[in-house]
Amino acid sequence: MCKKFGSKHISVWVAYGSFLFDRKDVDGSHMILAKALQVLSKRDHVEAVRKFAQLEFSKGDNEQGRSLFEGLLSDVPKRIDLWNVYIDQEIKAGEKKKAEELFERVITRKLSKKQAKFFFGKWLAYEEKNEDEKAADYVKAKAAEYAQNLAQKN
Repeated sequence: MCKKFGSKHISVWVAYGSFLFDRKDVDGSHMILAKALQVLSKRDHVEAVRKFAQLEFSKGDNEQGRSLFEGLLSDVPKRIDLWNVYIDQEIKAGEKKKAEELFERVITRKLSKKQAKFFFGKWLAYEEKNEDEKAADYVKAKAAEYAQNLAQKN
């Protein structure tokens, strides 16, 4: 399957990686990612690594998934969608501290007003869902500080 369709379709590699995770063949899935990166075109690499990182979070080792996401963020830090997916994975994993650290990191990046509003809203909703009033107040203060800094620049 990979020989016939693998050079063009990320989904083939991801499905194979998922199959190997289901069979508890973690090393095999890591080798499949390496092979996929050799075969796929350069423009598909980010998407393939993102999907394998999500597989690591859902079926494998969270720490390995974090390593893959951190590598992606160091390579393409301007891809806001990757930040969002990474935060979602940490939230699903129940890692409150790590999710909050990611929110802190992403809001220090150069964001458009729309992106900043999205991340502050998502962060606030997350803290309110966890019924953490202190953290929710902190997020509101950070958002106000961000808006004030933005107004001073303009």
